[in-house]
Amino acid sequence: MDLLRSVTALFGIAVLAGVGLLAHATAAGVEIDAVGAGRRLPHAVLSLLAVVSALALLLLPVALAVRQLSRRQPRQLAEAVLTGLGAILLVALVNAALRTGAAAQLYDAIAPSSPAARAAGLDGAIAS
Repeated sequence: MDLLRSVTALFGIAVLAGVGLLAHATAAGVEIDAVGAGRRLPHAVLSLLAVVSALALLLLPVALAVRQLSRRQPRQLAEAVLTGLGAILLVALVNAALRTGAAAQLYDAIAPSSPAARAAGLDGAIAS
């Protein structure tokens, strides 16, 4: 019975690994298509999309906060705001710690300073 469970678990792991590889390949293909489409769009459309996306990023949290208040859930809203502020504080502290002392080399490896290095870090095939 234990052998059957082990074989079933290993089969499940293999299936999940295969699905993960397929999802990675699909995401890479979508990324290549999106970059290609972005290169063909006029500059004015890209600028408009940048403004719209920035507004959406600002308006979505506000809309969710209004929804929480309209449902009379101020405690959950306060918890969400405090959690977000805590995450921001934690990221700032880790960022500051990585910039000092022996961790500076690790920070430079994680966050390249030049735009070309950032693009190459995302995907070498797309950057070239």
